[in-house]
Amino acid sequence: PECESLIATLHAEIPDGDQAVVQRTAHTLKGSANLFYAKKVFDAASVVERLAKDQDPVAADQLLVLDQEVESMMRALKNFLEITTE
Repeated sequence: PECESLIATLHAEIPDGDQAVVQRTAHTLKGSANLFYAKKVFDAASVVERLAKDQDPVAADQLLVLDQEVESMMRALKNFLEITTE
């Protein structure tokens, strides 16, 4: 659920919110993704983080990519947990 909370924060702050909050949130999400070797989430979060840091607007399609990659990562983690706990 931390990932879900982070994504909700990004949705609340993009496009007209606080860029510092967007940057910190994307950075935290990037760190979480790195723990699970989720390169696609890491890469998508890196783009959002960089744009926020540079004060560039984060486009809806960039957030959509991050949403999709986080969803895919969460699905994979849930599947892994189901397999390893049986």
